[in-house]
Amino acid sequence: MIKKILVIFLTAFSYANSNAQIDNLGSYETKTEKEVYKSEILLVNQISEHVYQHISFLDVQNFGKVSCNGMAVAYKNEAVIFDTPTDNETSYELINWVTKSLKCKITAVISTHYHIDNLGGLDEFHK
Repeated sequence: MIKKILVIFLTAFSYANSNAQIDNLGSYETKTEKEVYKSEILLVNQISEHVYQHISFLDVQNFGKVSCNGMAVAYKNEAVIFDTPTDNETSYELINWVTKSLKCKITAVISTHYHIDNLGGLDEFHK
């Protein structure tokens, strides 16, 4: 199972990077994003057939609102979430979107590192 998840993650990461371009001003942008869900606290972009970027927001003192990215890979009615949203409320919304819109059961949650922007909503996934 871990090997399967790792292959999916590496494939998705490679695909996302291969569809990125750097313009002559040094800006990094992807060409294939399509917004598929938007609320006040969550944004989801489809970046390939089975890969979705989820964006939640963190209010940073003395700085403002910062976007925090994660990924969902959905295939054959199963989904793996890479990095949770920043809080439980937004994680709940992402879980509902994945289960209702994609009709997928979330089978794994993988945090790529241990900061609030990548696992702040982990408690909701445990429920």
